[in-house]
Amino acid sequence: GPDEAIEQAMEEILRGGKAVRRALRKKQRDAALIAISIAQKGVVEAKKLVPSAAMKLEGEAQARMKADYRKRLIEVLEKWLQVEKLLIDGKMEEAATTMKEISALEKSGHEKYEVED
Repeated sequence: GPDEAIEQAMEEILRGGKAVRRALRKKQRDAALIAISIAQKGVVEAKKLVPSAAMKLEGEAQARMKADYRKRLIEVLEKWLQVEKLLIDGKMEEAATTMKEISALEKSGHEKYEVED
């Protein structure tokens, strides 16, 4: 479908995120740091793409949606980088809290864009 590439990137984000959460629960910082790169790579991939919802629009409206989509993903990436810094500093609990913020951002993004299969 039109959003297949975005779906694949999102899968990577989810896979990396799950692995980070698992590692955090087991207090395995090194494993979390490896997994976080998978999630970040997915965000970087998704950020380059344009959702089909935007392609259905024209002119100003399309430009606005493209910008909103990209800025949302930049915000998600910033949070992932924050988690990475916290992990490096051994601040596991703060890292887990920031991951909850990431989940909330992803949920609102998915609701807005209703990514198509």
